[in-house]
Amino acid sequence: MASYDFYFTRLTYESGDWDVDVRMPSNVLNSLVEYTTLRVDPVERIVALSDPKMLEAPFCYFAGHKLVQFTAAERKNLERYIKGGGFLFVDDCNHDIDGLFAKSFEAETTEEEEIAMVSATTHAGLKDAEPVMDVATLLRLQQLVRDIEIGDHLLAYATRLVRATRPSLTTVPAVQKHIGWGAGPRAGQALVLASKARALMQGRLAVTRDDIAAMLLPVLAHRVLRNFEAEADGVAIADILQALREHIRPD
Repeated sequence: MASYDFYFTRLTYESGDWDVDVRMPSNVLNSLVEYTTLRVDPVERIVALSDPKMLEAPFCYFAGHKLVQFTAAERKNLERYIKGGGFLFVDDCNHDIDGLFAKSFEAETTEEEEIAMVSATTHAGLKDAEPVMDVATLLRLQQLVRDIEIGDHLLAYATRLVRATRPSLTTVPAVQKHIGWGAGPRAGQALVLASKARALMQGRLAVTRDDIAAMLLPVLAHRVLRNFEAEADGVAIADILQALREHIRPD
Protein backbone atom coordinates (compact mmCIF):
# COMPACT_ATOMS: atom_id res chain seq x y z
CA MET A 1 0.00 0.00 0.00
CA ALA A 2 1.28 3.47 -0.89
CA SER A 3 2.63 5.68 1.87
CA TYR A 4 0.30 8.55 2.80
CA ASP A 5 0.42 11.25 5.48
CA PHE A 6 -3.38 11.23 5.69
CA TYR A 7 -6.26 9.00 4.75
CA PHE A 8 -9.97 9.36 5.49
CA THR A 9 -11.49 6.46 7.43
CA ARG A 10 -15.25 6.01 7.79
CA LEU A 11 -16.18 3.66 10.61
CA THR A 12 -18.96 1.11 10.33
CA TYR A 13 -20.68 -0.55 13.28
CA GLU A 14 -23.17 -3.33 13.79
CA SER A 15 -26.06 -1.31 15.23
CA GLY A 16 -27.71 1.84 13.96
CA ASP A 17 -27.19 3.50 10.60
CA TRP A 18 -23.75 4.66 9.47
CA ASP A 19 -24.63 5.80 5.95
CA VAL A 20 -23.51 9.30 4.98
CA ASP A 21 -23.71 11.77 2.12
CA VAL A 22 -20.86 10.70 -0.17
CA ARG A 23 -19.93 14.34 -0.75
CA MET A 24 -18.69 14.75 2.82
CA PRO A 25 -15.56 12.55 2.52
CA SER A 26 -14.72 13.94 -0.91
CA ASN A 27 -15.04 17.54 0.32
CA VAL A 28 -12.56 16.87 3.15
CA LEU A 29 -10.12 15.06 0.86
CA ASN A 30 -10.30 17.72 -1.86
CA SER A 31 -9.67 20.48 0.67
CA LEU A 32 -6.61 18.71 2.07
CA VAL A 33 -5.18 18.21 -1.41
CA GLU A 34 -5.83 21.84 -2.28
CA TYR A 35 -4.73 23.62 0.88
CA THR A 36 -1.98 21.40 2.33
CA THR A 37 1.15 19.61 1.20
CA LEU A 38 0.14 16.34 2.86
CA ARG A 39 0.32 13.15 0.80
CA VAL A 40 -3.40 12.40 0.85
CA ASP A 41 -4.97 9.11 -0.18
CA PRO A 42 -7.78 10.25 -2.53
CA VAL A 43 -9.87 7.17 -1.78
CA GLU A 44 -12.04 6.94 1.33
CA ARG A 45 -11.40 3.86 3.49
CA ILE A 46 -14.30 2.09 5.18
CA VAL A 47 -13.27 0.09 8.23
CA ALA A 48 -15.31 -1.72 10.87
CA LEU A 49 -15.08 -0.19 14.34
CA SER A 50 -14.36 -3.67 15.68
CA ASP A 51 -11.36 -4.06 13.34
CA PRO A 52 -7.99 -3.27 15.03
CA LYS A 53 -6.90 -1.56 11.79
CA MET A 54 -8.99 1.45 12.78
CA LEU A 55 -6.48 2.14 15.55
CA GLU A 56 -3.92 3.07 12.89
CA ALA A 57 -6.11 5.72 11.25
CA PRO A 58 -5.05 9.39 11.62
CA PHE A 59 -8.67 10.49 11.27
CA CYS A 60 -11.96 8.63 11.72
CA TYR A 61 -15.41 9.73 10.64
CA PHE A 62 -18.37 8.34 12.52
CA ALA A 63 -21.88 8.99 11.19
CA GLY A 64 -25.32 7.89 12.25
CA HIS A 65 -28.99 8.69 12.62
CA LYS A 66 -30.23 6.16 15.15
CA LEU A 67 -29.45 4.78 18.60
CA VAL A 68 -26.04 3.09 18.69
CA GLN A 69 -25.31 0.06 20.86
CA PHE A 70 -21.65 -0.86 20.66
CA THR A 71 -20.45 -4.44 20.84
CA ALA A 72 -17.66 -5.27 23.28
CA ALA A 73 -15.06 -5.20 20.49
CA GLU A 74 -16.35 -1.87 19.12
CA ARG A 75 -16.34 -0.27 22.55
CA LYS A 76 -12.82 -1.51 23.28
CA ASN A 77 -11.38 -0.15 20.03
CA LEU A 78 -13.18 3.17 20.34
CA GLU A 79 -11.87 3.64 23.89
CA ARG A 80 -8.30 2.74 22.88
CA TYR A 81 -8.44 5.06 19.88
CA ILE A 82 -9.67 8.09 21.82
CA LYS A 83 -7.38 7.57 24.82
CA GLY A 84 -4.47 7.12 22.43
CA GLY A 85 -5.05 10.58 20.98
CA GLY A 86 -6.99 9.57 17.87
CA PHE A 87 -9.06 12.17 16.03
CA LEU A 88 -12.73 11.20 15.76
CA PHE A 89 -15.31 13.34 13.96
CA VAL A 90 -18.87 12.36 14.89
CA ASP A 91 -21.65 13.54 12.58
CA ASP A 92 -25.42 13.06 12.86
CA CYS A 93 -25.81 14.42 9.29
CA ASN A 94 -28.52 16.77 10.60
CA HIS A 95 -30.97 13.88 10.84
CA ASP A 96 -30.73 13.05 14.56
CA ILE A 97 -34.08 14.71 15.20
CA ASP A 98 -34.91 12.78 18.37
CA GLY A 99 -31.35 12.95 19.73
CA LEU A 100 -30.87 9.18 19.98
CA PHE A 101 -27.55 9.20 18.13
CA ALA A 102 -26.06 11.81 20.48
CA LYS A 103 -27.47 10.02 23.53
CA SER A 104 -25.62 6.87 22.46
CA PHE A 105 -22.32 8.51 23.36
CA GLU A 106 -23.58 10.03 26.58
CA ALA A 107 -24.47 6.56 27.78
CA GLU A 108 -21.14 5.07 26.72
CA THR A 109 -18.93 7.32 28.86
CA THR A 110 -18.93 7.41 32.67
CA GLU A 111 -17.97 10.56 34.57
CA GLU A 112 -14.72 8.96 35.75
CA GLU A 113 -13.81 7.95 32.20
CA GLU A 114 -14.55 11.42 30.89
CA ILE A 115 -12.45 13.08 33.61
CA ALA A 116 -9.55 10.73 32.79
CA MET A 117 -9.93 11.50 29.09
CA VAL A 118 -9.84 15.27 29.64
CA SER A 119 -6.89 14.97 32.02
CA ALA A 120 -4.87 12.76 29.67
CA THR A 121 -5.20 15.14 26.75
CA THR A 122 -4.70 18.52 28.46
CA HIS A 123 -1.64 18.10 30.69
CA ALA A 124 1.55 20.06 30.13
CA GLY A 125 3.74 17.28 28.75
CA LEU A 126 3.43 14.11 26.71
CA LYS A 127 5.13 11.00 28.07
CA ASP A 128 5.88 9.62 24.62
CA ALA A 129 7.30 12.86 23.17
CA GLU A 130 11.06 12.61 22.69
CA PRO A 131 13.16 15.67 21.75
CA VAL A 132 14.84 15.45 18.35
CA MET A 133 17.20 18.39 18.93
CA ASP A 134 18.07 20.99 21.53
CA VAL A 135 17.29 24.70 21.34
CA ALA A 136 20.80 25.68 20.30
CA THR A 137 20.72 23.28 17.34
CA LEU A 138 17.32 24.56 16.26
CA LEU A 139 18.50 28.17 16.36
CA ARG A 140 21.64 27.25 14.42
CA LEU A 141 19.58 25.56 11.71
CA GLN A 142 17.38 28.62 11.44
CA GLN A 143 20.49 30.75 10.92
CA LEU A 144 21.88 28.29 8.36
CA VAL A 145 18.70 28.66 6.31
CA ARG A 146 19.15 32.42 6.18
CA ASP A 147 22.81 31.97 5.17
CA ILE A 148 21.83 30.10 1.99
CA GLU A 149 22.47 32.26 -1.08
CA ILE A 150 19.80 33.45 -3.47
CA GLY A 151 20.60 35.42 -6.61
CA ASP A 152 19.07 38.83 -7.15
CA HIS A 153 17.21 37.57 -10.23
CA LEU A 154 15.60 34.77 -8.18
CA LEU A 155 14.76 37.14 -5.34
CA ALA A 156 13.01 39.35 -7.87
CA TYR A 157 11.32 36.29 -9.39
CA ALA A 158 9.89 35.19 -6.03
CA THR A 159 8.65 38.73 -5.38
CA ARG A 160 7.01 38.98 -8.80
CA LEU A 161 5.24 35.65 -8.27
CA VAL A 162 3.72 36.89 -5.02
CA ARG A 163 2.75 40.29 -6.45
CA ALA A 164 1.12 38.56 -9.41
CA THR A 165 -1.40 36.89 -7.06
CA ARG A 166 -3.00 40.29 -6.41
CA PRO A 167 -5.94 40.88 -8.76
CA SER A 168 -5.29 44.64 -8.96
CA LEU A 169 -1.67 44.14 -10.10
CA THR A 170 -1.59 40.89 -12.02
CA THR A 171 -1.37 40.22 -15.74
CA VAL A 172 -2.13 36.53 -15.26
CA PRO A 173 -5.58 35.73 -16.71
CA ALA A 174 -6.24 32.87 -14.27
CA VAL A 175 -5.61 35.18 -11.31
CA GLN A 176 -7.71 37.99 -12.78
CA LYS A 177 -10.62 35.61 -13.25
CA HIS A 178 -10.45 33.39 -10.19
CA ILE A 179 -8.69 35.16 -7.31
CA GLY A 180 -10.50 37.45 -4.90
CA TRP A 181 -7.59 38.19 -2.55
CA GLY A 182 -3.87 37.90 -3.21
CA ALA A 183 -0.85 37.34 -0.99
CA GLY A 184 0.98 40.11 0.86
CA PRO A 185 4.71 40.86 1.28
CA ARG A 186 5.07 38.30 4.08
CA ALA A 187 4.32 35.62 1.49
CA GLY A 188 7.42 36.73 -0.39
CA GLN A 189 9.50 36.39 2.75
CA ALA A 190 8.04 32.93 3.40
CA LEU A 191 8.63 31.82 -0.20
CA VAL A 192 12.30 32.82 -0.12
CA LEU A 193 12.95 31.23 3.29
CA ALA A 194 11.14 28.04 2.32
CA SER A 195 13.19 27.86 -0.88
CA LYS A 196 16.39 28.35 1.12
CA ALA A 197 15.35 25.60 3.53
CA ARG A 198 14.70 23.23 0.63
CA ALA A 199 18.11 23.97 -0.84
CA LEU A 200 19.78 23.31 2.53
CA MET A 201 17.90 20.03 3.01
CA GLN A 202 19.13 18.89 -0.39
CA GLY A 203 22.73 19.76 0.45
CA ARG A 204 23.02 22.88 -1.69
CA LEU A 205 24.31 26.32 -0.73
CA ALA A 206 22.18 28.35 -3.12
CA VAL A 207 18.53 28.55 -4.16
CA THR A 208 17.52 27.46 -7.64
CA ARG A 209 14.42 28.19 -9.70
CA ASP A 210 13.22 24.66 -8.92
CA ASP A 211 13.24 25.43 -5.19
CA ILE A 212 10.96 28.40 -5.69
CA ALA A 213 8.65 26.40 -7.96
CA ALA A 214 8.44 23.55 -5.45
CA MET A 215 7.59 25.88 -2.55
CA LEU A 216 5.06 28.01 -4.41
CA LEU A 217 2.00 25.90 -3.55
CA PRO A 218 2.91 25.12 0.10
CA VAL A 219 3.57 28.80 0.80
CA LEU A 220 0.72 30.41 -1.12
CA ALA A 221 -2.12 27.87 -0.90
CA HIS A 222 -3.55 29.34 2.32
CA ARG A 223 -2.59 32.93 1.53
CA VAL A 224 -4.50 33.27 -1.75
CA LEU A 225 -8.30 33.21 -1.72
CA ARG A 226 -10.44 32.09 -4.64
CA ASN A 227 -13.52 34.04 -5.63
CA PHE A 228 -17.02 32.69 -6.09
CA GLU A 229 -16.50 32.08 -9.80
CA ALA A 230 -13.52 29.82 -9.09
CA GLU A 231 -15.47 27.80 -6.54
CA ALA A 232 -18.46 27.51 -8.86
CA ASP A 233 -16.21 26.36 -11.74
CA GLY A 234 -14.36 23.91 -9.52
CA VAL A 235 -11.00 25.61 -10.15
CA ALA A 236 -8.47 24.66 -7.45
CA ILE A 237 -5.78 26.90 -5.98
CA ALA A 238 -3.19 24.47 -7.33
CA ASP A 239 -4.46 25.04 -10.88
CA ILE A 240 -4.32 28.81 -10.51
CA LEU A 241 -0.80 28.76 -9.08
CA GLN A 242 0.32 26.45 -11.88
CA ALA A 243 -0.96 28.99 -14.40
CA LEU A 244 0.80 31.74 -12.43
CA ARG A 245 4.11 29.89 -12.57
CA GLU A 246 3.76 29.30 -16.31
CA HIS A 247 3.01 32.98 -16.92
CA ILE A 248 5.64 34.56 -14.67
CA ARG A 249 9.19 33.66 -15.68
CA PRO A 250 12.53 34.52 -14.07
CA ASP A 251 14.83 36.93 -15.90
